[in-house]
Amino acid sequence: MAQLSVEATYGQALFDAANDTGQLEKIQGDILLMQKLFDETPDFLKFVTMPLIGNEEKKKILREIFQDKLSKETLNFLFILIDKGRIGAFQKIARQYQSLFRVHNACCEGIVYSVEPLNDEQKRKLQEDLSKLLRKKVFLKNEIDLSLLGGIKIQIEGKVLDASLKKKMENLKKGIR
Repeated sequence: MAQLSVEATYGQALFDAANDTGQLEKIQGDILLMQKLFDETPDFLKFVTMPLIGNEEKKKILREIFQDKLSKETLNFLFILIDKGRIGAFQKIARQYQSLFRVHNACCEGIVYSVEPLNDEQKRKLQEDLSKLLRKKVFLKNEIDLSLLGGIKIQIEGKVLDASLKKKMENLKKGIR
């Protein structure tokens, strides 16, 4: 029998706990917040994974920073990861949780490429429109692609919707030939 990976085991455990307490959405939001923090502040990730700093000190700092920002369950989960020496696997565990969350909620994830970052309203509107089109909840991540020249390109469920200026110019060029 194959053993489950650390991320699969912990991701499933977090998902089950969130589901049992009816906090799937809240913990999903907490995870996104922590992922963003770790992505944007690599020094913070180094701090929580540094073996020279004691676990109690790490937990104390996390408690001070996140007591009012994260659910009690998410904070306790982070403490467990610290105690078990698994906090370094948080990003992979978070991806596992998100995968289970999407399946549970009939969701899908995609990437919207643009020349400039989309604001929250633009991203929300795109997610809403795509959710109606695909008949499932859509979550989009915004990535910058300067080669588009303008407009957007969306990659979702193996499909590409290209409404970029670059694509329009290519089509025009083909039409002229």
